[in-house]
Amino acid sequence: MKAVEVRNLVKRFGGGLLRRGLTVLDGVSFEVDEGSHVAVVGPPSSGKLVLLKVLSAMYRPTSGTVKVYGHDVAKEPRRVQELTSLVCRSLRFHERLTLKETLRFVASAQGKRFEDVLALLRELGFREPIGKPIAVLPEDLKDLVRLAIGLMKRPKLLLLHKALEMLDVETKERVVEYLEREAEGLTYIMVENDPNVAARLCDYVLILGPEGRMLRFCPLNELIASFPYKFTVKVFFKPKKAASLAWASSYPHRMIGEALVLHLSSEDEVAELSSLLSRAPDILYFEVSRAGMEDIYLWVLDEGCSREAFDAIYTELSFTSQASSL
Repeated sequence: MKAVEVRNLVKRFGGGLLRRGLTVLDGVSFEVDEGSHVAVVGPPSSGKLVLLKVLSAMYRPTSGTVKVYGHDVAKEPRRVQELTSLVCRSLRFHERLTLKETLRFVASAQGKRFEDVLALLRELGFREPIGKPIAVLPEDLKDLVRLAIGLMKRPKLLLLHKALEMLDVETKERVVEYLEREAEGLTYIMVENDPNVAARLCDYVLILGPEGRMLRFCPLNELIASFPYKFTVKVFFKPKKAASLAWASSYPHRMIGEALVLHLSSEDEVAELSSLLSRAPDILYFEVSRAGMEDIYLWVLDEGCSREAFDAIYTELSFTSQASSL
């Protein structure tokens, strides 16, 4: 059964008779089978949150069709909202209420028992007293409360927008383990900037390009296999050495923290570069690994990546996708 069907989705804001408006999603099409888990990846301003809001019937498409379990989001928004749960920071709390009062209100609205909501929150790792005003909770704990509320609804389609981003390492691991254990049969689509989380929880990837252009929708393993750069080299320099990077200009590269990260296409390039690096006096050490989800994220999510560089990856991935479908 199809949980989600999106056909030529376009979403614009503003505009009128004389103005086209701002396009944030442009010709997006994909289908999600029931029980699938999808990671949505894209650079800033690629329309990721807007897509989730369209799927939850918060926004109407400007054109195209979007169906959730067969229900059109434009024609049956209330039915779609019954089937979906969107977890994002657009969900605001009444700051004057305590957490206990908030949970009681949510439990009543969803027809659930307060004790069950609290038990789920504790299972996810929440350890604070619930008598505190919700306004004094740090943002990571508010995110955990939002997630528990979204899960308690038991939706058929769960939509997560950076829901795990601010959680500490231990709590994030508890949440990931919960989703791995309890999400059988649940369909979810998540915007997640942690490639390790996406690789563990998701079996499909939807990539959106600048201005909400559709780049690719495919199985995660297929995406990794089609990424044009097969190897990653991380180079670490000796302290207080003025390093020359002229040699790096032959390869796609960027500085990430103290490491220079280079992307290479073949074993011959790896051998050539390794020989060069072994002789360089200003290099402390270097590491070679096969490209994976983290490397794809570096390209797709890099805000500083030039439009030309992104378009090069867009062309490579799109060409590979088209060739594989022939």
